[in-house]
Amino acid sequence: MVTLRFAALIQFLFLSSHHLCWAFDSFGCPSEFQHVCKCGFVPYGHENKLTYVTNCTNAGFDNAIMLRSLPPMTEVLIFVGNEIRDLPLNVFGQETVYDRLHTIDFSNNHIQTIKGRTFHNVANVTKLILNDNDLYIISKDHHPRMFSNFVNLRELHLRNAFTEKIKAGDYLNNLAEIFENSSLNHLRVLNMENNEISGIYHGEFCSLPALEELYLGDNHLKDIPMNFSCLKYLKLLDVGNNFIPYLTYQTIRSLEVTEHLTLNLSSNPFKCDCRMVHTYHWMKITLLNLVNKEHFYCYDGFPPNIGKTVLSIHPSDLQCVPNLIKIEYHSSASIVLTVGLICLVIVLSVLLYKNRIVVGNYMHRVLQPIRSKFHYVSLERRDATMDV
Repeated sequence: MVTLRFAALIQFLFLSSHHLCWAFDSFGCPSEFQHVCKCGFVPYGHENKLTYVTNCTNAGFDNAIMLRSLPPMTEVLIFVGNEIRDLPLNVFGQETVYDRLHTIDFSNNHIQTIKGRTFHNVANVTKLILNDNDLYIISKDHHPRMFSNFVNLRELHLRNAFTEKIKAGDYLNNLAEIFENSSLNHLRVLNMENNEISGIYHGEFCSLPALEELYLGDNHLKDIPMNFSCLKYLKLLDVGNNFIPYLTYQTIRSLEVTEHLTLNLSSNPFKCDCRMVHTYHWMKITLLNLVNKEHFYCYDGFPPNIGKTVLSIHPSDLQCVPNLIKIEYHSSASIVLTVGLICLVIVLSVLLYKNRIVVGNYMHRVLQPIRSKFHYVSLERRDATMDV
């Protein structure tokens, strides 16, 4: 036992001295890293465990060629704040197997494309962070197998990861295809916050069977019509700070299928009127853990419920403007009628234009007697005037 403790002490002193050398002169990085990165053992994580970290933060790189010389003992790669728009094929090369590498952070590099053969020898990576990039995953930049070599990935962070030049709905379908083709069967945590997502399709995340935590906060969701039956291990769903006014009856039924789910609905603009009734009663009785439900506030409602907490309102106060449903129905009917009339006018205009000669001749024959009579009367009156 004493020998083991002594050996552990020697190892700790060695790692500490290595850390000190690294801290002052970046000792440990290969020359390809141009003396702007730091490589060595540092306390890392919640437990401050001594971990070999290669850190290239704000190093000013405009390519990633140096990563093919990544030290083989690297456990955590931090490569953030650079300008790498296109990650190259085999970014870590093909020869070295990084069997100790478990975390890769490629945040804030302005990355636009990740090809299907970008990552190799990353089978032991459990955490991939791609926050704050400009990913295009449509058309020619759509690579369905971009995560396929991360066979043991547990966490995928994509907060604010996609370009704002394309609507979220356009890339979300492709992202679902990427999940399916990449076989992320061990993924536990998925973060997609702040991506302007406005809608979710029913089975969007069903290709992630082991998913436990899903973060969709700071998006534009108005409901969460997800297929919870295929997410049997989901423990946390965060949809805080979206545009959800209330939950539909179908969503409420789907949520009740889940067990032991923690749901964050905080900072949504709840509309406390008659359409909130089902959501209100569900919030009162559900066994799900609703995060900070006592601080759910009404941003709108009738009678004036603005500023009140949702659960402090009496059910009788969840009303709608009189004849609201009728008004909405008539408004919809008016819109349909207006569109129909416009279409009819367009069709008639096209027909008249195509047959303008025939129509012109017909109108000429019809109106000729009238014009003749009018012309005759006019002459009669003019002659009568002249006689006087």
